[in-house]
Amino acid sequence: MNGWDDVNDSSIPIHPTPRVDFRVGRTFHRSVTRQSRPILVAVSALLLSMLVPFTAAAEEGESAWSVGAGLMTFTHARPEGTVVRLAPIADVAYRYAVDDFWELGVAPAAGPGFGGDYPAEAVGRALFETRYVIDALTWVPYLCFGIGVLARGDGPSKWDGHQQPSVDMTGHAGLGVEWRPARSWSLGLVAKYHATITDLDQTVGPIEVGFSASWYVD
Repeated sequence: MNGWDDVNDSSIPIHPTPRVDFRVGRTFHRSVTRQSRPILVAVSALLLSMLVPFTAAAEEGESAWSVGAGLMTFTHARPEGTVVRLAPIADVAYRYAVDDFWELGVAPAAGPGFGGDYPAEAVGRALFETRYVIDALTWVPYLCFGIGVLARGDGPSKWDGHQQPSVDMTGHAGLGVEWRPARSWSLGLVAKYHATITDLDQTVGPIEVGFSASWYVD
């Protein structure tokens, strides 16, 4: 008997190879997929609702009129020390959305200015402003920047012996947010920093915070 006969001897028990049923794994996978499918559909629908409807509901081509109130804070470097003056203002504005994200507008405002040992003064400003609007859900944040003119009836120019009021060029940048529960109106808050370009040596600011209500016209 050779070695091959020993190997093929029928007296050696041969155990059948165990079979692995992969159908259990497939069944489990299908079950999990079937259960998670509604969740995936719900998440996808939520993402689409955040992107499609509100992008389509942006302000392109709209005009908006606004009225509001704010407070401007001026800091002046004077020989006697630092002088801080306040100016509560009433504000009106108009803006036009050139596309879904960019708006152009104008915003005049006026009010009394007071503080320090100097008399009260009339303060007025007119802004030419650009906004970059992030149109998202009901809360609409935006960045703004622009140039303007600041007029003060009794500012540093008059304090230094000149009779004419102080009229200066300004540049500003700010951050705001609007709460827009309906397409026809909104309420907003904004903070802006103005640089008085032609009076940087005597005036820091003004810093402005404001509240506004807006109405939209298609």
